[in-house]
Amino acid sequence: MLSVLIPVYEYDVCLMVKEVHRQASSLGIDFEIICLNDASFSRNPATELSNFKWIENKTNLGRAKSRNKLVSVAMHKNLLFLDADMQLTNPDFIKNYVTHLDSSLVICGGIIYQKKPPRTGLRLRWNYGNTYESGTVLERAKEPYGSFMTGNFLATKEVLENHPFDDTIIIYGHEDTLFGKALLDGGISILHIENTALHAGLEENSVFIEKTKEGLKSLLEMYTEKKITRDYSFIIRTFEFLKKSRVTGLIIFSISLGEKLFYPNILAQGKHIWFFQLLKLKWFVELARRS
Repeated sequence: MLSVLIPVYEYDVCLMVKEVHRQASSLGIDFEIICLNDASFSRNPATELSNFKWIENKTNLGRAKSRNKLVSVAMHKNLLFLDADMQLTNPDFIKNYVTHLDSSLVICGGIIYQKKPPRTGLRLRWNYGNTYESGTVLERAKEPYGSFMTGNFLATKEVLENHPFDDTIIIYGHEDTLFGKALLDGGISILHIENTALHAGLEENSVFIEKTKEGLKSLLEMYTEKKITRDYSFIIRTFEFLKKSRVTGLIIFSISLGEKLFYPNILAQGKHIWFFQLLKLKWFVELARRS
């Protein structure tokens, strides 16, 4: 019936594993929970649970290879992927997915963030997530592929075997974008439902900035290798528009001037998310120029 797959890297998944197990057990369905620790210091959180497996990678395989490995060892038809830093706040979370199993080959439940602002050192990730990632089901359904996120989704094993995560992308970031494109190119529809998980793993502002830059390197690599086109990325569309208009230098110079004013508050307090988006464009252009 259902395999719940959780890639783990430096995160304690004890509470989530036990909540998934409680919910699935209460439904009386055939299920398994598989955690794959990608050569990190994380430890098996639930040795006493039935239908639970903890797998260790001897070396770090990265996000894509780890996900593909989880798909290969899963025994059920329906595979539910949850990121390790998700929290289940809905007691009917598993039930909601089971109810929709026959509705689509791929189902996306969505992601939310805590309502109460965290301390300022974590607020950039929180502000960004609330602004750009936690759309309602109606908002996500308007752009079903562009709003797809791998942190909380269900797909059949057949779909994931036929459309594996691209493990040639080693750098962090934009796996969601590439996988969404693969589904679109394969003619596989995505059903968005109201079944959110809470993204609890908020990084420090400085860490999130560095991960964002890593993600831009990954995006540029995908773009250079023609794995991603302008149709799948606002940054790429803007980049191509600026090049065509021959105003790239002027725009980047203007952003650089604003950076002196806004960046300290972005780094310290997570403010000015709108300008953070402009900085992402500047960083992407600089990466492209150096490549």
